[in-house]
Amino acid sequence: MERKPKPYTVAEIMTSPVVTVPPDMPVEEALHLMVQKGISSVVVEPEGPHGT
Repeated sequence: MERKPKPYTVAEIMTSPVVTVPPDMPVEEALHLMVQKGISSVVVEPEGPHGT
């Protein structure tokens, strides 16, 4: 019997609000931000940070 995974929506698995960082942010600073917010990823956005 093959098990089918539950079809998740983006809203169910993504952090809200989305946390973005600028491309020139040092990696150590981005890691600190991720640890501080308890998240595992950020979006790199040229316009600058949002949700920080």
